[in-house]
Amino acid sequence: MRDSVSIVIPCYNHGRFLGEAVDSALAQTTPPSEVIVVDDGSTDSTPEVADGYGDSIRYFRTGNRGQQEARNLALAKAEGDFFINLDADNRLCPEYIERTLGLSKEYDAPDLAFVYTRRLFFGEREGVSGRHEFDPVALKFRNYIDMCSLIKMDVVKRFGFDPAFNSGWQDFDFYLTLVENGYRGKLLDLPLVEYRIHTDSVTGRRKGKYPHLALMRKIVAKHAALYSRRDRRAAMRRAASRVIGSVLNDRVAGVPFSRRCRALAAMAAARPTPVQLAGQIMYTLWPGIML
Repeated sequence: MRDSVSIVIPCYNHGRFLGEAVDSALAQTTPPSEVIVVDDGSTDSTPEVADGYGDSIRYFRTGNRGQQEARNLALAKAEGDFFINLDADNRLCPEYIERTLGLSKEYDAPDLAFVYTRRLFFGEREGVSGRHEFDPVALKFRNYIDMCSLIKMDVVKRFGFDPAFNSGWQDFDFYLTLVENGYRGKLLDLPLVEYRIHTDSVTGRRKGKYPHLALMRKIVAKHAALYSRRDRRAAMRRAASRVIGSVLNDRVAGVPFSRRCRALAAMAAARPTPVQLAGQIMYTLWPGIML
């Protein structure tokens, strides 16, 4: 019997992109058994776009409760043997299901929970994501796996998606949960997820609050069994380094004084070198000198 695949598309105010995502799901060389669109309380054209597909998709609408809750609703409705999360602003290459399902069968093992691919960036930036073979040790310090993976349905239904991470690092939390419970993944070394870079996307927008330290503390606290004392220190140092790098990259003309002050506070909390801190103080007070 052929394995069935459920493609889930959570959508919040991405009606302008939703059609491309649905079309890519329906155009698979190995067709999905169902395409589920969960509208997380959108106020744009999302309902009208979804309605245009009729019975080709299953459409559900909820109040705005966040991406994780939207995924959980879809998960409760999904009936396939495998689960694919496709964000509404992204697309799948036509052979995505065929290739990932084939690799999953080739390396079939009880602990192999998911197959992931590289990403092909398009939109405001183009390129291909790096090649990252599955490594549970490296994963503790940085997530390199997109949520758009082929995942065994019984595994994803067992663990679900934690709404506590609606504010960020949802994918990181999910994959660490699988690792913590003895599961692993496999890289299919092809760019089969088309990942849109735009100002509203997580990758595309500039985060003014620099959340890396707070989110890493949250990750380490939840997945404490995975982190030794040394690992925790290394993870926090890496998060601090990301904060400092983000603050330095945000030194551009025209930034309001209030935002410069927030950036300075974020850098100070990350324990920069004296030279880095002095430079940020200079930029905060006299940005023209540092640009």
